[in-house]
Amino acid sequence: IPPGHKMRSIGLMQILYIGNNEPLNHFNIAGWPVASVEELMDPDTNIMLGAQILAWNIKTYGVERGISVYNCWSCREGEIKNRSYVDKVLKEYYSRKYENTPELYLEVR
Repeated sequence: IPPGHKMRSIGLMQILYIGNNEPLNHFNIAGWPVASVEELMDPDTNIMLGAQILAWNIKTYGVERGISVYNCWSCREGEIKNRSYVDKVLKEYYSRKYENTPELYLEVR
């Protein structure tokens, strides 16, 4: 991070923002706008970008590592160090997906 710049997570999806008034992390994916702090604070924009980042991570790294990388960029390789976070997300996902049939969740995990 260059001197004088801040790194922080912003909004509902806790999107990593690096910069001052102008972000340094331009998502570098076609169709993704460069988002200011103010734009990232808008729930619609924040959720749209966060969902796209998560989808890209899952497509690139697979489900478990994609979730891990969304939470911790340094988890792209090696051991998944935030396993409890990944398990919590997957448990919540499967409990909602199989809300009326919890035994299916048990079979998946």
